[in-house]
Amino acid sequence: MCLKQGLRVGFLAFCAVLSLTRAGRAAVITPTYDANSNYTVQQKACAQAAIDEWQSMIRDNYTFSHVQFEIGTDVGGGLAGTLVGTMPQPISPSKKPAGPVPVIEPWDPYVLIRIQLNTNYISQMSFDANSPPDPNLYDALTIFRHELGHGLGIDEWYADFSAKLTAGPGANRTYTGSDFSVLLTGSSQGAHMADANYPGDLMVPTLGPGVRRDISEIDLRILSDAFGYTVPEPATLLLIGVGSAGLLAARRRRKGGATTSRRAA
Repeated sequence: MCLKQGLRVGFLAFCAVLSLTRAGRAAVITPTYDANSNYTVQQKACAQAAIDEWQSMIRDNYTFSHVQFEIGTDVGGGLAGTLVGTMPQPISPSKKPAGPVPVIEPWDPYVLIRIQLNTNYISQMSFDANSPPDPNLYDALTIFRHELGHGLGIDEWYADFSAKLTAGPGANRTYTGSDFSVLLTGSSQGAHMADANYPGDLMVPTLGPGVRRDISEIDLRILSDAFGYTVPEPATLLLIGVGSAGLLAARRRRKGGATTSRRAA
């Protein structure tokens, strides 16, 4: 009986994933790996697993052309960080406006998204995306999912996101969407959801060893609200095993841990 139920759920999950990419309606994230970072085959496979998940979540034909994975120390003292900026050289005069360029949309062809793992913590990370995380190591799949969440839009660099931030209450900030609001951390902690209000969400600022987190409904709702992404409905998220943060459906919207937890920027 249990085996049959498992097969049925697996089939439904397969159908759900298939429906996400039907008719080519799925994002394309094009990764590069910094030559000086020496990413291993397993590290690349782990990053690709996170990429595949996010591609299936954004059901639009957007291409994120410049997503670079690195290992270094530019991200400060945390496990990892995302650095969003513009390409150092214009791709072509027609694609990058002259003068200072505000980063408006994550898919703009001149946007460079750098996802960097902290050199000092590489030995404390598990890069096995196909097995439960080692209880003594930080789960790199969760870290890649988190940092891609920033790169795809949950970041103050993006005007469409930052325009919906207001100060308060207290030292926190609030993201105010079309019909919902989300409590975020203060600006000194980057664009993260408040730990106390959304425990266990992918986009909180800390992560403990042995913890794996999924892309959540609330993460998708923010991205859909800010950028107009088409994302799955909650029932579909449950079928494919994506966690829910307890909010309502994230629909298409168009514009007019532990004591040893470490911070993930």
